[in-house]
Amino acid sequence: MDDFDRRTFLMRGSLTAAAAGIAAAVPLGAEVLSAPAAGADEDDQPVEMPEPVIAHVRDAGTGEIALYMGDREVIVKDARLANRLVRAAS
Repeated sequence: MDDFDRRTFLMRGSLTAAAAGIAAAVPLGAEVLSAPAAGADEDDQPVEMPEPVIAHVRDAGTGEIALYMGDREVIVKDARLANRLVRAAS
């Protein structure tokens, strides 16, 4: 079993919180996250979030992020976002 100390818990918790915040800022859906932004005005609009969104950076090198909402899982690949999340947690 891995040694799971307080520092590891806080680091992983911070990463999850940061990812959830960023993921909540955009609509959940692979087609939306992988497509280029249509315009800055759309990004500024509030998004309805009926349930919490959890983001799990699986591999920062490839940019693979798993987003969980309720019983749904969406896999997205965004290396920039993954790197920003990892840096935020460091």
